Amino acid sequence: MDVRVKPNGRVALMSHCLLNQNTKPYMRGRFAGPVWEILDILRKNDFSIFQLPCPEVAFTGLNRFSAVIEQYDTPKYRAHCRDLAVMVADQLQQYPSYDYKLIMIGLDGSPSCGIDLTGTSKEWRGHPTSIKTEGYPVSAGRGVLMQELQKQLDDRGIGFPPAFGVALDVHGVDLNEIAAAFEQQLAKALGELK
Repeated sequence: MDVRVKPNGRVALMSHCLLNQNTKPYMRGRFAGPVWEILDILRKNDFSIFQLPCPEVAFTGLNRFSAVIEQYDTPKYRAHCRDLAVMVADQLQQYPSYDYKLIMIGLDGSPSCGIDLTGTSKEWRGHPTSIKTEGYPVSAGRGVLMQELQKQLDDRGIGFPPAFGVALDVHGVDLNEIAAAFEQQLAKALGELK
């Protein structure tokens, strides 16, 4: 039997590592693979998934250290993120004409994919053993890829969708609270879609 269905048009644009924690710097992931708690909630809310590219893996590979935005925000890295943002925006260009509803789910604390929080410190440099890594420095700000993606979507008239970040790159986050916090953030984003 050949079954065809009308798409529901609900699309979650997700940071790559939420679907694949193996892209995090070695021993910096919080889950062995995907963050199933988040995917289960999106499934229950009937969202399709659009996996964003990981700019850090594409630029520096898997053999990298945790870094802050001051280390990544260079002309070459910003151009790299801009190229990725153009590729994503090209794929999303027709979504508004089909009335697709988008939400953006980033990784708060990330220097690339943070929505409300990004890793930031002027002192964070050198070999990781020379600094206290259990206190990864995070403050208000948006990651480089998200800045470039917002600019591309705004410039094309698509607009940056309702967005929030999962705080997996924030030191001391309670992993047992991730699902509850995500459901609250998703409910708020859904309210902005209507």
